[in-house]
Amino acid sequence: MNPNDVSSKDELVAFLHTLRHDLTDNASRWENQTLESFLEAMAAW
Repeated sequence: MNPNDVSSKDELVAFLHTLRHDLTDNASRWENQTLESFLEAMAAW
């Protein structure tokens, strides 16, 4: 699933689950591996 496929609340929930599983499976490929680092990056953006 990609972000362009999200057009409803249920699809957003499914997309977030997809992201969570990808982070679990591929953490080394993620720049922000924790919620804290993600929120810091969002604030800096």
